[in-house]
Amino acid sequence: MKKILFLAISVFYSIEYLLLKMTPFRKEKSILIVRPDAIGDFIIWLDSAKEYKKHFPNQHLVLLCNVVCKDIAEGLPYFDEIITIDPNKFFKNLIYRLQTLITLKKRRFVQIINPVYSRDFFVHDTLIHHLRAEKKIGYSGDYQNTKIKLLGFGITGDKYAGLLESKANKWYSILINASPQPLMELNRNAAFIRHYLDMSFRSQLPSIPYPIPDSLQKPEKDYIVIFIGAATLRRVWNVANYEAVIKSVNPLYEIVLCGGKNDEPLYDELKKIDTAGRSVTNLVGKTTLIELFSIIKNAKYIISNETSASHITVAVRTPSVCIMAGAHYGRFQPYQVESLKEDEKKYLPKVANYDMDCYCCNHICKYITDKKTTYPCVAKISPQQVIEKIMEIENEYLHL
Repeated sequence: MKKILFLAISVFYSIEYLLLKMTPFRKEKSILIVRPDAIGDFIIWLDSAKEYKKHFPNQHLVLLCNVVCKDIAEGLPYFDEIITIDPNKFFKNLIYRLQTLITLKKRRFVQIINPVYSRDFFVHDTLIHHLRAEKKIGYSGDYQNTKIKLLGFGITGDKYAGLLESKANKWYSILINASPQPLMELNRNAAFIRHYLDMSFRSQLPSIPYPIPDSLQKPEKDYIVIFIGAATLRRVWNVANYEAVIKSVNPLYEIVLCGGKNDEPLYDELKKIDTAGRSVTNLVGKTTLIELFSIIKNAKYIISNETSASHITVAVRTPSVCIMAGAHYGRFQPYQVESLKEDEKKYLPKVANYDMDCYCCNHICKYITDKKTTYPCVAKISPQQVIEKIMEIENEYLHL
């Protein structure tokens, strides 16, 4: 049944393209950069994002980003216009998809640039196919996001993904060849810039290029942040483990818990553990994105699962410990930077992980099949491993 649905979607995409091709349009001297990533990926990309304004200073630069990144994007001085998209709705909601495409098809850009390494056929590539431009530039990447989507249709193996990639590649004027060697995403983004814009470019730590106002929820005394959630429960470290961690933290520091609205059940679990009388402030689900940036920026350090919070720490220059799954080990963590200053090393997240021979599985775990059971590579990380990383931060950078 799922495969029939996939075939029906494929047929619809072809009909959709032919029908929308008749949409009237106007030419404009604009360049569209397509970057509909989640928050963590988007933050890593900020180092490369600044390069477009340098190389196209007289062009109207338009950024198409994920709606969850809107608050970050709107403050960036690199773009003249921000358009947001909900990739999940674009994939699943027919009316939203058509409304989005019709709006965008009314414009003909000078260039459309899609610098995403793991392209998604159903979002990135169909957008490129529909939108109008004199030139379309993309990355010849690994197509893992498409493979994961195909699994949802019950389609395994590389055959269908290969066919879709071959089809989509024809929709681009230029494809930047990606290095076959594993690269940290920061350096993968830098390689795209080197091949297309500036051969001298080297990756640096991403940063937020505008002031972040202090949140009114920021504690007055020194504190650390524990970010208890993640994009999927499979990457969430057992909340009970934080009992030992909290007891190990310098008693002068207040504990601040952060997370999204979806993480509130995790806080209910954490309330059951013994914190030895430590002061714990609950901000789970109570901060906007920019408020979260402020809370993390002013913390002594942060402990988080492998999620956007770990990349926010880098952008706002706060030491951190990342409790790391093995699915993308080496790609998003640990950080590898081509041009790193000595005093910036303390802002590289310290990774606590449990090495397994199935690392780099791209979230296709051979041990679990549901979306709620914690990955074994996360579940086996001990509290002592995290405590050791905390001690490194406190001894090396806080001199406690």
